[in-house]
Amino acid sequence: GPAFRGVRAAWRSGDDSYAEVALPPAAGTGTYPLPPALLDATVHARLAGEDGDGPEVPFSWQAVRVTAPAPEAVRVRITATGPDTVALVLTDLA
Repeated sequence: GPAFRGVRAAWRSGDDSYAEVALPPAAGTGTYPLPPALLDATVHARLAGEDGDGPEVPFSWQAVRVTAPAPEAVRVRITATGPDTVALVLTDLA
């Protein structure tokens, strides 16, 4: 739905994917330090331009560290760390 359409720009450099993602107005941050709609948008950014066998759906998150409440827009770097794993680094746009 509209709350899960947050990719504003996506590009690649080498093996890494980058994106700017934002919370749509309908999403809001709620009480989450990392809103689900924002995290979902980072996954959509990973799929941008993919020619894979089909959509990938994350089912496990590990070693998540939130150092500050997420802003409404972030830049994300996505690096493959294995055949079925990625590392995400989210930073604010400032």
